[in-house]
Amino acid sequence: MTEKIKIAWFADDIDRRAKGTATYSRQLVTELATRFSDQVDLTLIHRNGKCVNPVCRLAKNITIKTFKTPFFQGTFSWFWYFLTGREKFDVFHSPRPNLYPFFFLSKLRGKIKKFVVTLHGAPDKDTPRLYRPGGSWWGWHIKYLAKHFVDMFLGDSQIGQKQIIDYYRINPKKVDYFFLDSAGGFRQFSAEEKAAAQKRLAERYRIKPPFFLQVGRLDPHKNVHRLIEAFAILKKEHNLPQTLVVIGGRHLK
Repeated sequence: MTEKIKIAWFADDIDRRAKGTATYSRQLVTELATRFSDQVDLTLIHRNGKCVNPVCRLAKNITIKTFKTPFFQGTFSWFWYFLTGREKFDVFHSPRPNLYPFFFLSKLRGKIKKFVVTLHGAPDKDTPRLYRPGGSWWGWHIKYLAKHFVDMFLGDSQIGQKQIIDYYRINPKKVDYFFLDSAGGFRQFSAEEKAAAQKRLAERYRIKPPFFLQVGRLDPHKNVHRLIEAFAILKKEHNLPQTLVVIGGRHLK
């Protein structure tokens, strides 16, 4: 019998609602814990009070010592785990770029062999970027320190792979890509379902086709402002019949 790969999964954020990285985590955890259970020994690692989604019951859980400090609770808690954790893993996967400092201590202690981080993509190298306050810290951390200790960065497209290499100046050998798939609940509507959905949109929101749909949080780094500017140009210069529909919750003040 082939020995299973021991994977530790950063699960602090797996409960977040309406966040793409949380959806990504839940879907992958489900796949690894069910379809690939004969190949993978999966453990979800998180702070106290995190990982309450039903998906978390599909795998083993480790709740790390959680420091209830006014600031930097995550930094202190994860530092303590990386410094004192006893479990050994082949791979530690962070599904988003918020990889806490001092993670490399586990590597130096021989507790974690490989670190894998999914970045999904990165800004274009020479493009000014609007970002939420404090959000730039994670980018600086990756660009100047973390990249030297992470074994593989993942993007979800070839363009994303190139952006990661160019923006963070990472060795191309340490960056790969994959293609995201949709969950089983996503499918094409039948003609009857489409007509019924269009009727509901018209009655409830006064939205009628044709339209372009943008789905995402209304944070600066989601670039919704650029989308609106580009759409305005298209309307003016090409007289597009479509309207633009933006769906997304406000995350920041």
